[in-house]
Amino acid sequence: MWRNIASNAITLIVIGLFLIGGVMTLLKAEYYKTGPLTEAICLKVEPGSSMQKISVYLRDKGAVRSKELFNIGADYTDRSGRLKAGSFLIPAGASMAEIADQITTSGRNTCGTEVVYRVGVTRSTVLVRELDPVSNSYAEVARFAPAEDTAPEAYLRVIGQGDTRIRLAIAEGTTSWQVVEALKAIDILTGDIAQIPAEGTLAPDSYEINAGDLRPDLLAPPLPAQQRRPAAVWAHRRALPPVATIAALMRLASITLQTTVSAD
Repeated sequence: MWRNIASNAITLIVIGLFLIGGVMTLLKAEYYKTGPLTEAICLKVEPGSSMQKISVYLRDKGAVRSKELFNIGADYTDRSGRLKAGSFLIPAGASMAEIADQITTSGRNTCGTEVVYRVGVTRSTVLVRELDPVSNSYAEVARFAPAEDTAPEAYLRVIGQGDTRIRLAIAEGTTSWQVVEALKAIDILTGDIAQIPAEGTLAPDSYEINAGDLRPDLLAPPLPAQQRRPAAVWAHRRALPPVATIAALMRLASITLQTTVSAD
């Protein structure tokens, strides 16, 4: 008798574990499957927000089928306590797992408002623009030259917001002095630049910056990038070039660019 009871109990336990395993498999598949969102949205996560609050917003926007499953999946994958503040682009069809990963990994803003400080050869400008999540393209909101214009209200409104993406864009042909002067004019930066970097050592590119960054620190990232570029060119140079060193090559390139721009 007891043997039969024990056998039946074991059978029920096995069946229960099998059912639980099946349910967990189905829930996991639902968590990782393509989501119901038909058009991309920009999800803004406020500082101090919770995963539960975000899950309600995602359900109301049609980005997830179940806020409960989203929360369970976030807990199970250890994402609930890692929520980042910012603005995040959630693409159409994003799974719950992809959304949770997007809002808990880097905290880097991928949509919303962007401010670009453009350092050019003839002038420096500030561009404020807004990303349309559906078309994934930016629409210009405001543009001004800090040295000539008063900062518009659109710039003042967004520059202090934590979810505003800020970039420094250095154009081809700009001199080190022009870059330094542009950095001095950016009001959200701090610190003084004691020395202008050598000509040709600042790589023209786009760099992420943040309010409160030190100006001298922003001169450090371009240097390695710019050193790699002429080194690659120098490695494939012809025999007996007109210049003897990489430094001389960079000075010649800088003079050529400045002459070309002046002529234009």
